[in-house]
Amino acid sequence: METPTQVTMEKKTGVAVDIQKGPDEITTYANIVGITFGPDEVILHFGLRNTDDPNKGTGVAKIYLNSAHAKRLMAALGAAIQKIESIFGEINANPVTKMTREELQKKLQKD
Repeated sequence: METPTQVTMEKKTGVAVDIQKGPDEITTYANIVGITFGPDEVILHFGLRNTDDPNKGTGVAKIYLNSAHAKRLMAALGAAIQKIESIFGEINANPVTKMTREELQKKLQKD
């Protein structure tokens, strides 16, 4: 089965990208990302949101991309999101903000 990334890359280059698992490759999960950039690169710093303070997180991976590749990644992600939404429906990009532990305790005390 083709992935949206492969479809996007095929449209641009005519070649499907087949990435094999490398010996040092890790698999991880992230639910936040910070993005910084310079003239020649984009840095994606992935992390896990802190459940006690949703404005903080713990880093799990940092990926450096050259600017051209970051632009291709943006197009591939757009294609993937379009395909996901066409199958499963619209994605809510602004989920309800979770309460901190202190906010939850105050709310429970009021009720």
